[in-house]
Amino acid sequence: MEKEKTLITADELRLHAAEIVKRYRNRGTRDLYRTRFTQFCDWYEMEGYDEVTEGLVDDYAGYLDMCYEGSVTINHGLLVMRKLTSKLANDGLIDKGVAYHAIAIKQVPQRKITTTVSDDVAKRLINAPNTSTIKGVVS
Repeated sequence: MEKEKTLITADELRLHAAEIVKRYRNRGTRDLYRTRFTQFCDWYEMEGYDEVTEGLVDDYAGYLDMCYEGSVTINHGLLVMRKLTSKLANDGLIDKGVAYHAIAIKQVPQRKITTTVSDDVAKRLINAPNTSTIKGVVS
């Protein structure tokens, strides 16, 4: 017998995400998680999803990889998806297999983003005064 489909709106996801965010004491951590959860919920709504499935997990992982170069941003996006699917599974709203599937997605290895700077710009940066000292402000 097929399991009954549990419909979850983006607004319901936002409420669950807010419950996770409020657990963090550090304001910076809360702000970062709030931002990432908002990105996920907005994507969920924009793509027209109405349930959280393994396919959605795969689609969001692909979306992150396609849209962001930085491995940290991608891994934070994967982390909030893991936290949200775990909470939904613990609350009985989705199958635990979906949460396990989200956990099984490997993090993206740290990518080095290199930027070349001309010799002239490098010399100006090296020779720039340290404005955090009186000598640097006066010179």
